[in-house]
Amino acid sequence: MSQPPLASSSTADRASSSELPLVVLLRDQVGLSADRIEALVAAGFRSLAELGALTREEQVESKLTLPEIARIRLVAQGAPAPASAAAAAQDASIRGMFSEIRRHNKFIEKEIIISKRMRLDCWTPSKRSQVEQHEFKDALLDFYQRRDTDRPGHIFCMVLNKSYPSNHVRAAHLYKRATLGRQLPEFGLQMDDIDSPRNGILVAEGIECAFDNRQLCFLYDFLHSSLIVRVLDPTLLPQLVAPSTSSTFAEINGARLRHPPDSIPFRRILNYHARVCWQDALSHCWIVEDPSKPETRFEEYWNQSEGASDVERGLDNDSTESEP
Repeated sequence: MSQPPLASSSTADRASSSELPLVVLLRDQVGLSADRIEALVAAGFRSLAELGALTREEQVESKLTLPEIARIRLVAQGAPAPASAAAAAQDASIRGMFSEIRRHNKFIEKEIIISKRMRLDCWTPSKRSQVEQHEFKDALLDFYQRRDTDRPGHIFCMVLNKSYPSNHVRAAHLYKRATLGRQLPEFGLQMDDIDSPRNGILVAEGIECAFDNRQLCFLYDFLHSSLIVRVLDPTLLPQLVAPSTSSTFAEINGARLRHPPDSIPFRRILNYHARVCWQDALSHCWIVEDPSKPETRFEEYWNQSEGASDVERGLDNDSTESEP
């Protein structure tokens, strides 16, 4: 059914409410938008009196707010709602709407971050076949040059820098082999980088166990451009680092990860592992962040890995450059 032609605003100001089309009144005196007015007309409403008499349930169904109903009733009684009051009420309604949207967005963003952290957190005690272990260990031995040439079958731990029988030095995947590398593209890497020697380190079995259990991590020493051990679980400090019979975790706390200058493990993976460990340490009260104590702060070193995507914020990065 076609609507009567719209009257101009000046005509609306001079005429009484009963003489004006519903569309004009809702537009000029109540302050509704064109699409809202169209929806009300399509629903069969033909007068302000009908709208003003709506029950609470009908108001909800018509999507009219309480301030809008109040203005409709005021205009229906022949007293035009002041333009400033209508605008103020509309602004308040809009602000409330956007405030609610922001609140929901923050909740959704938090849930996405928590979900992503859980999905990307792969650090659990290792389970792998002997074939996988031997092949990966051989690649790491060549990459990091940790064979003990004076004692066949012995390997230097990259943290303790001492030689131990091969079965006591683990070829530890930084990002676990069990994931098959499915999440690595989110770190700016390729799926087949799961078997890259840069995705592993050669460490004593006690260090690998603590790494997988998130009791220690590797931080970046910006002053010396090196990766260092940070023991987060204080109960580990007095314990011996297996298989050593003399070195404790307290002694390796702050020790440098030894590797050739041009053979660097994936720092983006170590950085993310450190983030996960740091959150665990805070939840276990192993550390208490204190801005006045540098040792209690976690310093990001994500930017030391050129081309890494920002997993924490979920931002896409199409760069395919490799790490330096």
